[in-house]
Amino acid sequence: MADDINFQIPAIGYGAYLENILPEDQAVLAGAFSTSMQQIKNITNLDSQVFGQVVFSIETNQGLPLTNGTNVPVNDFLTSQALIKVALGTGLYGTYTTSDFMGAMTGLPYPVEQIYDGIKQLQTNNLIQIYKNLYLAVKWEQALVEVQCSDDGFGNYTPIGLTLTNQGGGYGREGATAPVITLSNGGTGTCIIGTDPDDLATYGKVISVTLISPGSTSPSCPTAIVTIPPDNGTGGWPGMNSVIQTYVDAADNEIENNIFEGTTDQYETAKLLNANWNITGTAVKIEQRSRYIAMEPVPIPYDPFYSQYPTSLYVFADNIPDLALDTKPHGAAQSLENIADLCTPGGQSLIAMMRESRNKERLNELGIEQDNNIPDTMSDEQMQILIANGTLPGAEEGIESPSGETYTIPAWPTTNECDGTPVAPDSNNYYDPNSGDLKGTNNKKPGTILPILNNDDINFGPNDDGTGPPIHNEDGGIDPTDIITLIIVNTEVPIGDPTTTGIGTPEFNIPEGPLDPENPNENPFINLQPFVPVLPPNLNTGFTGTTLLPSSPNISDAIDSVIDCNCDCWIN
Repeated sequence: MADDINFQIPAIGYGAYLENILPEDQAVLAGAFSTSMQQIKNITNLDSQVFGQVVFSIETNQGLPLTNGTNVPVNDFLTSQALIKVALGTGLYGTYTTSDFMGAMTGLPYPVEQIYDGIKQLQTNNLIQIYKNLYLAVKWEQALVEVQCSDDGFGNYTPIGLTLTNQGGGYGREGATAPVITLSNGGTGTCIIGTDPDDLATYGKVISVTLISPGSTSPSCPTAIVTIPPDNGTGGWPGMNSVIQTYVDAADNEIENNIFEGTTDQYETAKLLNANWNITGTAVKIEQRSRYIAMEPVPIPYDPFYSQYPTSLYVFADNIPDLALDTKPHGAAQSLENIADLCTPGGQSLIAMMRESRNKERLNELGIEQDNNIPDTMSDEQMQILIANGTLPGAEEGIESPSGETYTIPAWPTTNECDGTPVAPDSNNYYDPNSGDLKGTNNKKPGTILPILNNDDINFGPNDDGTGPPIHNEDGGIDPTDIITLIIVNTEVPIGDPTTTGIGTPEFNIPEGPLDPENPNENPFINLQPFVPVLPPNLNTGFTGTTLLPSSPNISDAIDSVIDCNCDCWIN
């Protein structure tokens, strides 16, 4: 009958399709084998004969027990030890940057201007006086003078002048008066000391001496003694150490009471100053080390076969896949197996890596894709954050955030034009991992590290690690306030009514009811398509505007140019 429905429910289990064709145990075995083989990419298109030859030739890690026993592809202990020796840069995961070798030349990683500004903002009159007195205490040293005498030819000497032989230091501390000079024959002299703290060549030192009274004649030229600098009764060194410690404690108390426990602005400035100072020290250390590693002194006598570490190590490791294919007698593969120390994980890992490389070539012959290649470049998400925001979490050494992440050291791009006018990128764009968009703002400047120190999750993602993931509406759409992102990237006319102008983040006033009275069922937000980037981050000026000098006028400059031209060009 036409209404009859005849169907059969297939059996469940490995080899169910072979039921009643093969014995049950063989059907299950064949089904299980088929399922496991289907895990191999492109298996259905492989020639079975060629596949069998490749499988026959696949090498295992037999005889290499030190490469076993872990649940991860690499040995964590060995890699951590290796990273200590090779991951010595300031980039992501300890990679090297150009500034690690030429930072002092370009000035990029050294926030000198920010340090100077921070010191000027935080200084108090009391702290200035403490540091002045501290400097004078550290420079404590008694001045020395010699006496010039005239001889009447009968062995009678009369002082006629004084010569300063040692300027000393530490004079004038705590407002002390200038020292006086006493001659052994009763004569006297005066001193003038430097009082300008901006001139360290003279500050706190005796800069001139004058003979006031020659005293009596004597059978030999008399000696002169200059009053010692203020010593608080310690008698000079090493007793001055206690005086110095007193000033250090006073400075600490001043900073603690009037800066870190002062206003919020003072605290933020102090925190930023400390971070910038630490960045400078880190950058200097790493640059000195990097330059020495990359450009060690040329050996004498010159050795044309001199191999530099760790460059030679990198080159060797990168060439192992090619060396592994040379399996001829006395070839590279056989030679490396014979010189490798099989008693160490390093020696066994070298052989295991060559076997893996040959296995990879065998699978390539079949057309089987592999998933074991670890990318050696940053993801697009990481690249976008790093270029636009100037920093990225994952550095070995850098800026510590309250969340425990270590961020890479951002650059402060500033150059000088021919007339000395400072020029720097003027883009205020930043990449927001919360939305996955490039945004504009009026209060986030390129290169700033305050978002790191303040643990600002707006700039560095909801997980405080700068990686997102982007947050969208529950319905999967785009929040209307994200339209500014499309404006910046697409340079399209904004939809809605922004309450601010320029690059700032606008607030959209979405009116109640239909936006278009003539088409009440249409809403421009409904059909808004998400932006699909075409250019990579390193070629998108929305991102590179925070690192490179302006290559086109910004909105404000463009408007001013049009106004000037409309008003003046026709006259000229």
